Amino acid sequence: MKTCQRMCGFLSVVAFVAAMGDPGTAAGSVWVNDGCPAVGPAESGAQCLNNTDDDGDEKVNDGCPHVGAAPEAGAQCDNNTDNDAADDHGACCDTPDNLCFQLTEPECKALGFTFRGYGTPCGSNGTCIPTLSEWDVAVMALLVLTAATVVIMRRRAAA
Repeated sequence: MKTCQRMCGFLSVVAFVAAMGDPGTAAGSVWVNDGCPAVGPAESGAQCLNNTDDDGDEKVNDGCPHVGAAPEAGAQCDNNTDNDAADDHGACCDTPDNLCFQLTEPECKALGFTFRGYGTPCGSNGTCIPTLSEWDVAVMALLVLTAATVVIMRRRAAA
């Protein structure tokens, strides 16, 4: 059952990514010219999810919100290419199976997975890099303090 769940989850991710297209190319990218200033009325909604000039002002996706660590700027706003594709993606983790995919935040959330942040890497073997939550850090600190207290109490008893 676990293998079937893992395989089914993996196949749904593969199908979803294939349907979205190749994020590194203009034809398949959904974040072309993200963050470029508007020329006239800003493009919005579905207009921001393509690589065409929908409002006829000779600027592609002008006024669309930026996605990732930084918006495209300057000459990057004068084309129909996703010039910052690397920062538009991040580690998307399927927590139960520890599978990792480089996806955008909306793609990751649509799958019900955990998005680790723009520009974050996956592990070298396609798994998520483990991180500690705030609770994990608190528990670890308590364990260290408990161990230190035991060592100190034993030294006092021996003296």
